[in-house]
Amino acid sequence: TNRLESVEKQLQSGGGAAPAGGAAAGSGAAGAAWVEEYDSFYGENIPKLVELTNKIGNAELKSQVASFEAALKAHREFLNVASKCAKPSDEVLAKLLQPTSEAVGAAIATRDSNRGNALWNHLSAISEAVPGLGWVTVSPTPGPFVNEFKGNSEFYSNKLLREFKGKDEDQVQWVNCLKGFWTGLVNFIKKVHTTGLVWKNGGEDASKYIGAAPSAPAAAAPAGGAAPPPGPP
Repeated sequence: TNRLESVEKQLQSGGGAAPAGGAAAGSGAAGAAWVEEYDSFYGENIPKLVELTNKIGNAELKSQVASFEAALKAHREFLNVASKCAKPSDEVLAKLLQPTSEAVGAAIATRDSNRGNALWNHLSAISEAVPGLGWVTVSPTPGPFVNEFKGNSEFYSNKLLREFKGKDEDQVQWVNCLKGFWTGLVNFIKKVHTTGLVWKNGGEDASKYIGAAPSAPAAAAPAGGAAPPPGPP
Protein backbone atom coordinates (compact mmCIF):
# COMPACT_ATOMS: atom_id res chain seq x y z
CA THR A 1 0.00 0.00 0.00
CA ASN A 2 1.04 3.61 -0.40
CA ARG A 3 1.02 4.00 3.38
CA LEU A 4 3.42 1.11 3.86
CA GLU A 5 5.71 2.44 1.16
CA SER A 6 5.78 5.88 2.76
CA VAL A 7 6.66 4.38 6.15
CA GLU A 8 9.50 2.38 4.69
CA LYS A 9 10.73 5.44 2.82
CA GLN A 10 10.55 7.46 6.04
CA LEU A 11 12.56 4.89 7.98
CA GLN A 12 14.98 3.90 5.22
CA SER A 13 15.86 7.15 3.50
CA GLY A 14 19.31 5.82 2.55
CA GLY A 15 18.33 2.27 1.55
CA GLY A 16 20.61 -0.72 1.66
CA ALA A 17 20.56 -3.92 3.66
CA ALA A 18 22.38 -4.75 6.85
CA PRO A 19 25.54 -6.78 6.26
CA ALA A 20 25.38 -10.55 6.28
CA GLY A 21 27.09 -12.55 8.98
CA GLY A 22 26.66 -12.87 12.73
CA ALA A 23 24.83 -10.04 14.50
CA ALA A 24 26.77 -7.90 16.93
CA ALA A 25 25.99 -8.31 20.60
CA GLY A 26 23.77 -5.23 20.81
CA SER A 27 24.61 -1.80 22.11
CA GLY A 28 24.73 -2.90 25.72
CA ALA A 29 23.99 -0.72 28.73
CA ALA A 30 22.01 2.48 28.34
CA GLY A 31 24.19 5.25 26.96
CA ALA A 32 22.16 8.02 28.59
CA ALA A 33 19.56 8.36 31.33
CA TRP A 34 16.94 9.21 28.73
CA VAL A 35 17.15 5.66 27.31
CA GLU A 36 15.97 4.42 30.70
CA GLU A 37 13.03 6.84 30.47
CA TYR A 38 11.96 4.97 27.32
CA ASP A 39 12.37 1.69 29.23
CA SER A 40 10.10 3.06 31.95
CA PHE A 41 7.01 3.80 29.86
CA TYR A 42 7.68 0.73 27.73
CA GLY A 43 7.76 -1.43 30.86
CA GLU A 44 4.59 0.12 32.25
CA ASN A 45 2.58 -0.73 29.14
CA ILE A 46 3.96 -3.20 26.61
CA PRO A 47 4.45 -6.38 28.70
CA LYS A 48 0.86 -6.02 29.91
CA LEU A 49 -0.34 -5.38 26.35
CA VAL A 50 1.36 -8.61 25.21
CA GLU A 51 -0.10 -10.52 28.16
CA LEU A 52 -3.63 -9.27 27.41
CA THR A 53 -3.22 -9.98 23.70
CA ASN A 54 -2.42 -13.59 24.50
CA LYS A 55 -5.64 -13.69 26.51
CA ILE A 56 -8.10 -11.86 24.22
CA GLY A 57 -6.43 -11.97 20.81
CA ASN A 58 -6.91 -14.20 17.79
CA ALA A 59 -4.01 -15.49 15.69
CA GLU A 60 -3.82 -12.33 13.59
CA LEU A 61 -3.70 -9.95 16.55
CA LYS A 62 -1.11 -12.09 18.33
CA SER A 63 1.05 -12.05 15.20
CA GLN A 64 0.66 -8.30 14.80
CA VAL A 65 1.48 -7.58 18.45
CA ALA A 66 4.59 -9.75 18.14
CA SER A 67 5.69 -7.54 15.22
CA PHE A 68 4.79 -4.40 17.20
CA GLU A 69 6.81 -5.59 20.19
CA ALA A 70 9.76 -6.39 17.89
CA ALA A 71 9.53 -2.88 16.39
CA LEU A 72 9.60 -1.29 19.85
CA LYS A 73 12.62 -3.35 20.91
CA ALA A 74 14.44 -2.45 17.69
CA HIS A 75 13.47 1.18 18.28
CA ARG A 76 14.95 1.02 21.78
CA GLU A 77 18.18 -0.42 20.38
CA PHE A 78 18.34 2.41 17.84
CA LEU A 79 17.76 5.03 20.55
CA ASN A 80 20.54 3.50 22.64
CA VAL A 81 22.90 3.67 19.68
CA ALA A 82 22.00 7.35 19.24
CA SER A 83 22.72 7.97 22.93
CA LYS A 84 26.29 6.70 22.45
CA CYS A 85 27.14 7.72 18.90
CA ALA A 86 27.72 10.74 16.73
CA LYS A 87 25.07 11.31 14.05
CA PRO A 88 25.97 9.01 11.13
CA SER A 89 25.63 9.34 7.37
CA ASP A 90 22.21 8.79 5.81
CA GLU A 91 23.40 5.42 4.50
CA VAL A 92 24.41 4.19 7.96
CA LEU A 93 21.25 5.68 9.48
CA ALA A 94 19.08 3.70 7.06
CA LYS A 95 20.87 0.45 7.90
CA LEU A 96 20.47 1.09 11.63
CA LEU A 97 16.75 1.69 11.10
CA GLN A 98 16.17 -1.40 8.97
CA PRO A 99 15.12 -3.75 11.84
CA THR A 100 12.53 -1.20 13.01
CA SER A 101 11.33 -0.64 9.47
CA GLU A 102 10.85 -4.36 8.79
CA ALA A 103 8.86 -4.90 11.99
CA VAL A 104 6.72 -1.80 11.36
CA GLY A 105 6.01 -3.07 7.85
CA ALA A 106 5.00 -6.49 9.20
CA ALA A 107 2.60 -4.95 11.73
CA ILE A 108 0.92 -2.85 9.04
CA ALA A 109 0.79 -5.75 6.57
CA THR A 110 -1.01 -7.95 9.11
CA ARG A 111 -3.83 -5.46 9.34
CA ASP A 112 -3.96 -4.66 5.63
CA SER A 113 -4.20 -8.35 4.69
CA ASN A 114 -6.99 -9.08 7.18
CA ARG A 115 -9.83 -6.76 6.24
CA GLY A 116 -13.08 -7.95 7.78
CA ASN A 117 -11.22 -9.59 10.67
CA ALA A 118 -13.22 -9.96 13.88
CA LEU A 119 -10.60 -7.83 15.68
CA TRP A 120 -10.32 -5.19 12.96
CA ASN A 121 -10.40 -2.29 15.42
CA HIS A 122 -7.54 -3.79 17.45
CA LEU A 123 -5.46 -4.44 14.32
CA SER A 124 -6.17 -0.90 13.09
CA ALA A 125 -5.35 0.73 16.43
CA ILE A 126 -1.83 -0.71 16.22
CA SER A 127 -1.22 -0.29 12.49
CA GLU A 128 -2.34 3.36 12.50
CA ALA A 129 0.06 4.26 15.32
CA VAL A 130 3.18 2.25 14.54
CA PRO A 131 4.44 4.51 11.69
CA GLY A 132 4.98 7.10 14.43
CA LEU A 133 8.29 5.34 15.17
CA GLY A 134 9.57 7.23 12.13
CA TRP A 135 9.87 10.33 14.36
CA VAL A 136 13.61 9.71 14.64
CA THR A 137 14.05 11.07 11.10
CA VAL A 138 11.75 14.09 11.64
CA SER A 139 12.88 17.63 12.47
CA PRO A 140 11.90 20.13 13.86
CA THR A 141 8.56 18.72 15.07
CA PRO A 142 8.94 15.01 15.97
CA GLY A 143 6.43 15.21 18.84
CA PRO A 144 3.51 16.47 16.72
CA PHE A 145 4.49 13.88 14.06
CA VAL A 146 3.92 11.04 16.56
CA ASN A 147 0.83 12.72 17.97
CA GLU A 148 -0.82 12.62 14.55
CA PHE A 149 -0.39 8.83 14.29
CA LYS A 150 -1.52 8.46 17.91
CA GLY A 151 -4.72 10.32 16.99
CA ASN A 152 -5.28 8.06 13.98
CA SER A 153 -4.96 5.05 16.27
CA GLU A 154 -7.38 6.46 18.83
CA PHE A 155 -10.12 6.65 16.20
CA TYR A 156 -10.17 2.83 16.46
CA SER A 157 -9.18 2.36 20.10
CA ASN A 158 -11.93 4.74 21.23
CA LYS A 159 -14.42 2.50 19.41
CA LEU A 160 -13.16 -0.36 21.56
CA LEU A 161 -13.60 1.71 24.72
CA ARG A 162 -17.18 2.52 23.77
CA GLU A 163 -17.86 -1.15 23.04
CA PHE A 164 -16.26 -2.68 26.13
CA LYS A 165 -16.26 -0.06 28.93
CA GLY A 166 -18.05 -1.56 31.91
CA LYS A 167 -18.33 -4.92 30.12
CA ASP A 168 -14.82 -6.35 29.62
CA GLU A 169 -11.97 -4.96 31.73
CA ASP A 170 -9.31 -6.87 29.75
CA GLN A 171 -10.33 -5.06 26.55
CA VAL A 172 -10.30 -1.69 28.33
CA GLN A 173 -6.86 -2.40 29.81
CA TRP A 174 -5.56 -3.44 26.38
CA VAL A 175 -6.57 -0.05 24.98
CA ASN A 176 -5.13 1.79 27.98
CA CYS A 177 -1.78 0.03 27.60
CA LEU A 178 -1.59 0.94 23.91
CA LYS A 179 -2.55 4.55 24.59
CA GLY A 180 -0.20 4.66 27.57
CA PHE A 181 2.81 3.73 25.46
CA TRP A 182 2.13 6.36 22.79
CA THR A 183 1.34 9.04 25.37
CA GLY A 184 4.63 8.20 27.08
CA LEU A 185 6.52 8.39 23.78
CA VAL A 186 5.07 11.80 22.88
CA ASN A 187 5.94 13.21 26.31
CA PHE A 188 9.42 11.68 26.12
CA ILE A 189 10.07 13.27 22.72
CA LYS A 190 8.78 16.67 23.84
CA LYS A 191 11.05 16.54 26.90
CA VAL A 192 14.26 15.08 25.47
CA HIS A 193 14.16 15.31 21.66
CA THR A 194 12.05 18.45 21.26
CA THR A 195 13.27 19.45 17.80
CA GLY A 196 14.75 16.13 16.66
CA LEU A 197 16.58 13.02 17.82
CA VAL A 198 19.57 13.89 20.02
CA TRP A 199 22.80 12.13 19.06
CA LYS A 200 25.96 12.25 21.20
CA ASN A 201 28.37 14.96 20.14
CA GLY A 202 31.78 13.39 19.59
CA GLY A 203 30.35 9.93 20.27
CA GLU A 204 31.21 6.55 18.82
CA ASP A 205 30.97 5.52 15.18
CA ALA A 206 27.39 4.26 14.79
CA SER A 207 28.27 1.97 11.88
CA LYS A 208 29.75 -0.60 14.28
CA TYR A 209 26.23 -1.28 15.57
CA ILE A 210 24.72 -2.15 12.18
CA GLY A 211 23.08 -5.57 12.49
CA ALA A 212 23.25 -5.58 16.28
CA ALA A 213 20.70 -7.71 18.10
CA PRO A 214 18.41 -5.49 20.18
CA SER A 215 19.29 -4.95 23.82
CA ALA A 216 16.07 -5.62 25.72
CA PRO A 217 14.44 -2.69 27.49
CA ALA A 218 15.34 -2.74 31.17
CA ALA A 219 12.80 -4.72 33.18
CA ALA A 220 11.09 -3.25 36.20
CA ALA A 221 12.57 -4.48 39.48
CA PRO A 222 10.55 -7.36 40.97
CA ALA A 223 8.43 -6.54 44.00
CA GLY A 224 10.46 -8.89 46.20
CA GLY A 225 13.71 -6.98 45.71
CA ALA A 226 16.67 -7.52 43.43
CA ALA A 227 16.85 -10.59 41.22
CA PRO A 228 19.24 -13.34 42.35
CA PRO A 229 22.69 -13.33 40.74
CA PRO A 230 23.08 -15.51 37.66
CA GLY A 231 24.23 -19.09 38.20
CA PRO A 232 27.56 -20.43 37.02
CA PRO A 233 28.03 -20.67 33.21
